[in-house]
Amino acid sequence: MKNWLIVVILLIILLITGGAAAQNQDDEGLIDDIIAYDQPVSGTITEAAIFDVWRFQANAGDVVLVQMQAADGLAPLIGIRDRSGNVISSTEVDYAGEPLPPAEPNSMATLEFRVPQAGEYAIVATRVGRLDGTTQGSYTLILRRLDSQTINRQAVEFRCGTQLVRTVATLEFTPGLNEEDFRVQVYGIDGFEPAIGVVAGLNRAVNECAADPAGAEGDTVIWETEMTVEPESPHAAAFTIGGGELLQDVTLTLASRTPGRYMAIITGFTLLPQDRDDQIMVRIGPSALGTEMRIYMVKLGSSRLDPVIVIPEQGDELEFRCDDAGRFACADVPSIAGLGAVVADGPAVIGSRLDAGVRLQPDDVERIVIELTSTNPNASGDYALIIFGELPQIGE
Repeated sequence: MKNWLIVVILLIILLITGGAAAQNQDDEGLIDDIIAYDQPVSGTITEAAIFDVWRFQANAGDVVLVQMQAADGLAPLIGIRDRSGNVISSTEVDYAGEPLPPAEPNSMATLEFRVPQAGEYAIVATRVGRLDGTTQGSYTLILRRLDSQTINRQAVEFRCGTQLVRTVATLEFTPGLNEEDFRVQVYGIDGFEPAIGVVAGLNRAVNECAADPAGAEGDTVIWETEMTVEPESPHAAAFTIGGGELLQDVTLTLASRTPGRYMAIITGFTLLPQDRDDQIMVRIGPSALGTEMRIYMVKLGSSRLDPVIVIPEQGDELEFRCDDAGRFACADVPSIAGLGAVVADGPAVIGSRLDAGVRLQPDDVERIVIELTSTNPNASGDYALIIFGELPQIGE
């Protein structure tokens, strides 16, 4: 009986000390604790406790990504302190030191930071205005270590007009001379507010960003439900380059200010017999790592193409080839039949059971090469890309 009593007492002590060690919090609710990579933590900002401190170790040259999702009315702000207590990076300014617009309540703050030297650093989770701020609420915070060799070529976030948006995917391709307009339409659900960044043309003559629905108003989107894009909707964006321009080395960035899911439609592609195949390079955005991205090749109008998507053999990865999504060798790729959009002032882009697709779920930001071709090498015609993806909440 005494032995059992000792065991029970020890268990109670372990539970009490374990709970205390899980989060070092003072009487006013201030947290000063360790944060591990890829492990979400949470806290609450109040008038009595306007900031929390989360400490981590990093090596010189590491690139880390900090994301703070606010809730319950909190407008989030992130800072990073060195061991001397100096704030050396924050979400108040961009990379050039220019002031950024303050985060809105219940939004996500994102901070990318390159570590100057090995040692301990501290994330300060607080609110917009700090001592002078007025918002209170809860938050979830996550720290990720990114690949320092590739992340500098793909922005975690960038400014689009007055908004700071986060990259969900980047596509690179060379469509060449096309008489048709090159168009990108992005539609969001579950809160996704799209932005489109485009760099293209000779000497990068086109370098623009769009985050409004102009050009997508009146589009009928056929996805989980059928919906029409309303004027001034924050959940659609469009970008167009007029036909006849020679487009070289296009870099298309899909982004959003808020989490959610999206469908992107890109038109203006033509496959000719002498081309045999087109090639695009795809990279998932750092904030979307581990989420699923689906890309479909959809023939348009009277096109004689029978779309095929190929991912060439790379290292230990065998070649992937899909003719008809949802069937045969790519039965695990959901069919796109009946999904797409009727563009108000352009072609209808609706998938069929004969269109090809691929599912991607990369855990790094390396480029993935995708070849777009046809079962008949002599066929020619126009086609579009339809892309599905998401920007997740922290911890998903």
